[in-house]
Amino acid sequence: MIQEKVKVTNGIGLQSRAAATFVQIANKFRAHVWLEINNKKVDGKSILGLMAMGVYDGSIVKITASGDDEQEAFKHLVDFLRMPFDASMYARMLEAMPNHNDPEEMERWRKEHPQALQDQDKHTNEETALGE
Repeated sequence: MIQEKVKVTNGIGLQSRAAATFVQIANKFRAHVWLEINNKKVDGKSILGLMAMGVYDGSIVKITASGDDEQEAFKHLVDFLRMPFDASMYARMLEAMPNHNDPEEMERWRKEHPQALQDQDKHTNEETALGE
C-alpha cells in the first residue's frame, strides 16, 4: 500500500471533467484507489464520490493505492493531480494506456513495448535494493 498527502495543483481540482478523467485513469489499473480530504474518504474510481468531496485547486488530499499495480497507478494519479489539466492531452494518454484489468490487452501491450517493461523492472529492482 502506498499513500501520500498531495497538494492539488492541476488548475481546476476534481470538478466534472477532471474528476471523470481521474476516474478513467484509476480504472485502467487493478489497484484499489482512495482519496481522503477533511475526514471524508471515497473510492477513487467513483466519479460521484470524487465530485462530492469538493476538491479544488490548492486542496491537500491523501491518496492511497493498494494492489498489484499500485505503484504505477499511484504515479499516474499523483502526476494528474499535480500537472495542469489539459483534456485533450489526457484523452490521448488514456487511449495509449493499456487496461491493466484485461490480461489479453496487457499481453499485447507487453509485446509492443518491451522497453517499458525493462524500465519498470529496473525501477522495481532499485526500490527493492533501497528497501533492504
